[in-house]
This record gives sequence, C-alpha cells and structure tokens, in this order.
Amino acid sequence: MLDPFKIYKDLKDQLYELDKERIKCYNKVEPFKYAFWSVFILGGSFLIARLNVSRLDGKLISEDNLAFVIMGYGATVFITLIAFLGIRHHYKEKFKKMFVAEIAPYIIRGLDPSFKYDYEGQIPRMEVISSLLFGPFNTYECQDLVMGVINDVPIKFAEIKLQKVIVKKNSKRYHHVFTGLFYRADLQVSFPTDIWMVPARHSVSAKEEGKTRIKLTDETVRHYTIFADDKEKAKLVLQPFILEKINDLNKSLRAKKVITKPLSYHFGQHWIQVAIPTRGKFMEPQLSKSIDQVSFIEQQTVVLNAIAPLLQDLTLK
Repeated sequence: MLDPFKIYKDLKDQLYELDKERIKCYNKVEPFKYAFWSVFILGGSFLIARLNVSRLDGKLISEDNLAFVIMGYGATVFITLIAFLGIRHHYKEKFKKMFVAEIAPYIIRGLDPSFKYDYEGQIPRMEVISSLLFGPFNTYECQDLVMGVINDVPIKFAEIKLQKVIVKKNSKRYHHVFTGLFYRADLQVSFPTDIWMVPARHSVSAKEEGKTRIKLTDETVRHYTIFADDKEKAKLVLQPFILEKINDLNKSLRAKKVITKPLSYHFGQHWIQVAIPTRGKFMEPQLSKSIDQVSFIEQQTVVLNAIAPLLQDLTLK
C-alpha cells in the first residue's frame, strides 16, 4: 500500500520546486481568465441594463447601432473565451508533462518495483472494443498507462475517454460514453466461459455480438445486465458469495470516492477486464491548486491503492 505521508516526505523538495513552476504557468493564464470574465460580466451587465431600463432608451447606444454592439459583444466574449481556454490548455499540458516526468513515476514505483508509468502509453483501441464493456463509440482517447506485476499476476490499466459522434442535419455533437480506467489482469486460472457484467446502457455491444442474457434474482446484481457464451457454466461461476464480493467492492470504492457508478466486468479465458468509472482524472494536477501538500498525494494514492490490488478484493474462489 502506498503511504501518502512517506511519499510526500520523500518528494518534498521536488514538489516544492515543481509547485513554483505551477505558479508560473498559472500566472500566465490568469490575465486571460480575468479578461474573459470582465468582458462577459461587465459587457453583459451593461447590455442588460440598456435593453431593460427605459431611461436608457436612445442613450449611450442608439437604436440603429444596438444590434451591431450586441453582435460585437458576442464576438468579443467568444474570442476571449477561446483565448482563455487555449492558453489554459497549453500551460496545463506543459505543467502536466513536467509532473509526469518528475513525480508520477516515483509514485507508481511505490506500488511495486515492477511497475512502470507511461504518460503517452495506450491500451489498443481494439482491445477496448473487443471487451464488449462499452456501448458504441467513435472517438477514443487513452493515456497514463501503468503496467506491473502483483503476486505474479501481470496487470495494466490506463485512463480512457470514449465518445459517440451524433450527426443531425448539419450539426455534430459528442455524446459521453465512458471516462475512467480500463483495467486488465492476466490470471493463472481459466474461466469455463466468458462472462460480461455491464450496466444496461452498455449492454448493446454484448447483445449485438449475440451473447446469451442471464437473469439472476440476487439483489446484489440489480445494477447489472449479465451475458455469457455459455449460460449454465456462467451460473456455476456466479455464485452468491462471488456476487457479494462484487457488490462489496463497489461499495468500498464508492466510500473511498474513487468511482461514481458500479464497475463493469469481463471474465474471459485466463484474464479479467474491468471498466472503472473514476470520479476524477488520474494523475491530473490542477494549475489552480498546489501540489506541495500531502492532500494532493493522497488524491493520487487513494486511486492506486484501490485499483492495483483489485484482484485481492475480488478473488473468485
């Protein structure tokens, strides 16, 4: 288990120096933030007053020019917003690269010397699709790959973001499918059949692949839609004590504020794949918050301490 106090003590000097870089990046962004809010609030307040206070009719801005002023206000708000978001993204990414180069690998190695962290590392898109743990998606983003071995079991996990593109007439919008961690562990035992436990909104992939639906009366799986390649073999695996362990793990991760919704599972052959809908971004320092404090390290370790030994909490025997 990772000890945030020990990690903070070991990294105190590095955190102090890196936090100074964070402040520099933050100060570069602040003028653009203030410019946007000043234009939005002051300009908007002025226009609202001009349009709603009868005593201002014909004053300051003539009726003929009012429409042009409104359009100019909208354009200025849009430009300052784009500038603010663009600058913030640039410096946030710049700072995160410094963080993942200097701090993140040390935290990850604390799990076990075998663990390695790759900020730009990815789990192949087809592995995520073939897991059948998610509804259809078009866009795939993956980063923060962690790989290692715990109790002779190779595991890996990475943060993924899935979206579905919806096109209507001439408009295009992005529908959120999943954000969180995709986890895989290669086991030394084999399952007699492939089994999927997913929320109803993600069940379409298993349905389209022709997997057999299994209905269980156990209250602990009320949040899940369950599928398998072989129904009878799956029921032999999904005994009440196993379903209780799955339910207890969901409760535990909720209590630790790691997840927002239940985990999804694919038990297949000699491995297990898990979709973990985390509450916040993994290894994601914020420009507006100091990293030179124990509470920041705690935010990172609570996720790692919960995810890395997942199989110890979910031993299916």
